[in-house]
Amino acid sequence: MARCDTQGRVLPPDQFAPGDELQVMSGPFAEYVATIETIDAEQRIWLLMEFMGQKTRMPVWPEQVQLTK
Repeated sequence: MARCDTQGRVLPPDQFAPGDELQVMSGPFAEYVATIETIDAEQRIWLLMEFMGQKTRMPVWPEQVQLTK
C-alpha cells in the first residue's frame, strides 16, 4: 500500500529521493546540476537550482534527469 497512489495504482519504485543531486539532461536547463526538493504525487520532481545568484524552484519529469556521480 505504501507504493500506491490515491486511486490504488502501484507506483514505480523510488528512483530519486529528496536531497539527491541531479543533472538535467534535456530542455532549456540541460547540463545544470540541481538538488531535489520534493517529488509530488504525479512523480514530477521539484528541483532547487542556483540560477542568477538565487535559488529557483522548477519542475522536471524523471525522464529529463539523471543522478550525478
